[in-house]
Amino acid sequence: MKGKWDLMIDYYQKHSEYLHSPLTASKETAFHMAVCSKQEQPLKDLLEIMTTSELPLTETEFLKKTNKFGNTVLHEATIYGNYEAVRLLVDRCEDLLKETNNYGETPLFTAAGFAEAEIVEFLIRSKPQQCVDDNGSLLAIHIKRTKDDLSILSNAIRGQHFETALLLLEMDDSLHKLTDKDGVTAFQLLAQMPTAFESGFPMGTCERLIYCCLPVKRHHEVKSLVETWLKERKMLERKPRGGILKYLKVPKGCWLEGFWNQKRKHVFALKVAEILIEKDESLNKVSVSITKEGLGGKEYRKGENQLSEFTSKGKDTVEIQLHYTTETSETNSSLKEKIPLFIATKNGKEEIVLEIMKKYPDARKEHIPLFIATINGIEEIVWGIIDQYPHAVEHLNEEGQSILDVAVMHRQKEIFNLVKQQKVPLARLHRVIDKKGNTLLHHVADMEHYRGGTKPGPALKLQEELQWFEVGPFLPFFFTS
Repeated sequence: MKGKWDLMIDYYQKHSEYLHSPLTASKETAFHMAVCSKQEQPLKDLLEIMTTSELPLTETEFLKKTNKFGNTVLHEATIYGNYEAVRLLVDRCEDLLKETNNYGETPLFTAAGFAEAEIVEFLIRSKPQQCVDDNGSLLAIHIKRTKDDLSILSNAIRGQHFETALLLLEMDDSLHKLTDKDGVTAFQLLAQMPTAFESGFPMGTCERLIYCCLPVKRHHEVKSLVETWLKERKMLERKPRGGILKYLKVPKGCWLEGFWNQKRKHVFALKVAEILIEKDESLNKVSVSITKEGLGGKEYRKGENQLSEFTSKGKDTVEIQLHYTTETSETNSSLKEKIPLFIATKNGKEEIVLEIMKKYPDARKEHIPLFIATINGIEEIVWGIIDQYPHAVEHLNEEGQSILDVAVMHRQKEIFNLVKQQKVPLARLHRVIDKKGNTLLHHVADMEHYRGGTKPGPALKLQEELQWFEVGPFLPFFFTS
C-alpha cells in the first residue's frame, strides 16, 4: 500500500504459499497490488516466484483470480494504465482477454474507458484472434457490458478517451448505432460533454497562442494491422511505443503537458463528432412524442413529413404524435402497424397508452443530439450538424421549440449567434410558437435555465439578462407589441 515493492517481493520469496491470499477488503491479491505500481518489475518478480515455487494453483489459475469486483490482474493493469504489465500478462496468458468482471466487462472494454489508446491498440494488435472476428469487427463479448448494455464506444467517450473512440469507430463503424439500457447512443453522450471541445475550454490570450501552436498527431492506428492479420493469419510483431511528447521533448509533469493533453482531447473529440454527425439518423427516423392532451383521431400532412395525431376526451387524456420520413409509403405504413403505442391510441385503448407512458417515462426526454448539444453550448457539434444537414436548423423538438428557442432558453449566446447567421432559416425560426404558446421573447423572460456567470449580485445579473432582450428586433412586430 505504501509502494515498498522490494519489501513485498522479499516477503513472498520467503512465504510463497500466501501468493494467492487476498490482501485487502476488496480481495486483491499481491498480483493486483503489483500492477498499481505502474511498473513492470514488481509483477515480473511475483511471476518468477510463482513459477519457481510448488503451489497448488497453475499460472493460469493464479492470473485469473479476481477481486471483489470480478477484476483479474489484466483488468487492473488496464485501469492503472500499466502498459508494461499489460504486455507481460497478455504474453503469459492471452485467455485473460476474454475474462469478464462483475459488470460483464472484458479487459479490452475496461481499457477503452480507463487506459490510453496505446493499450487498446496493443491488445487488439498483439492478440487479434482474441478480439476480432473474421470480418475484422470486434467480438460480441467486447462490444457491450452486460450490466447496463453500455457499448465499448460509449465507454471510451464517457472516459473522454477520444483517440480510443476514433480507433474503435474506424475498426467497426456499426458501434455508433448501439444504445445502453436507457436508449442513449454514443453521440447523445458526446453531446452532453461541453468540456470535451475547444468551445467549452476558456483560455486567455497567451494560453490561446500556445494552444494554437501545439501540434497534435495520431500515433495509434490498428485497422490496417488487423486487416493484415486477417489476410496472413499470423501474429503481428509488436511495433515500438511512440508518443508526441517524445518529439516535442515536453518534460512529463510540467504544465505544458497538461495543456497539450487538453488540445489532444479537443482534437480527437471533434474528429469523433464529425464521424458520428455523418452517421446520425436522429433527424430522419421515426419518433414518438407524448403529451397529456387527449385521445381521438385526426390526420394531416405537413411539408414532406407526415404527421398523425389522435385526440379524445377523458380524465387522463393523451396525445400521440408520430413523425416519420417519406422514404416510401409502404415503409411508413409498416412502421405505423408495428408501434404498439400507435395501435393502442388508434383503437382508443386509453388504459394501454397510459400504461406505456408509465412504463417508459423517458419517452418525452430530449434525445436529438442537435438539441442536446445546443443545451450544453457545444458549438462544434451544432455547426457540424447544420453544415452536414442544412434542414436540421428548422427541426423542432417535442415541445415544438426550434434550436433558436432552446439556445435562448439555456442562454447559449454563441449558438444563438451561429443560428442567426443562417439568414433564410432565421426568417422562419423567429416566427415559431411552441406548444405552450411561447415565442422567442417569452423564452428570454424565462429564468428557469439561468446558470449565472462571472457577474455577481442581483443588479449585474439583471443587467446580463436584459441583454437577451436584444432578440426583440428579430421577431415580427405583433410578437413584441
